[in-house]
Amino acid sequence: MVKPKVSFLQRFTALMDVGLLRDVIYLNILFGLSIFYVAEMNFKMVTPFFLSSLGFSKAETAYFLSVSALTDIAARIIVPPIGDKLKIRKRLLFMTSLVFVAITRSIVAHQRTYTELMVWLSITGFFRGVALANFTLCVSEYSSLEKLPAAFGWHMVGKGVFVIAFGPLIGAIRDWTDSYPICIHAQSVCIFLCVFAWLIEFAIKRFRTKKVVEANPSMAA
Repeated sequence: MVKPKVSFLQRFTALMDVGLLRDVIYLNILFGLSIFYVAEMNFKMVTPFFLSSLGFSKAETAYFLSVSALTDIAARIIVPPIGDKLKIRKRLLFMTSLVFVAITRSIVAHQRTYTELMVWLSITGFFRGVALANFTLCVSEYSSLEKLPAAFGWHMVGKGVFVIAFGPLIGAIRDWTDSYPICIHAQSVCIFLCVFAWLIEFAIKRFRTKKVVEANPSMAA
């Protein structure tokens, strides 16, 4: 029996599990992670120039970034075991850490002295470590084992698309305003877009669950 010829589009659809793109919750996760990634990439690129604009030498800038990286690593070592012990959802832990990342980075944007910058870059580095330790785990926590390869594939595609689409826009904000603080605040806005999108999803899910329980009291028992 001759097997029907499978087109490239059919093979691509099966390989990438395009059906995932009909899952609204997955798309929301994808949006949040991708928009955070844009902010993260931009912050890493902008920070050395921001510190240089304040008059710090290359050696001092390197030291700032090294200390921030050190607290980042410390967070990745310390926080995950605690989260596992307390059974905190990865996505909730990630979202909570994003709030502190956005706030502390906006505070960093208005610091000028060596000590202030060292303290706040250390703090934001710690929360960045918490966020990145749970970054990809948000996808694996939601997806089934069978769909995980495709879910990660679309996750990578989403990051690439968002970086190309929105990355230059944040750079343009820096050029238009000639202000590094405003540029950093724009990155914080991107981070809060992730938080707000996920909070809306959680609120809708909670509302629907409450309605189902009210309609079927036996489910609450």
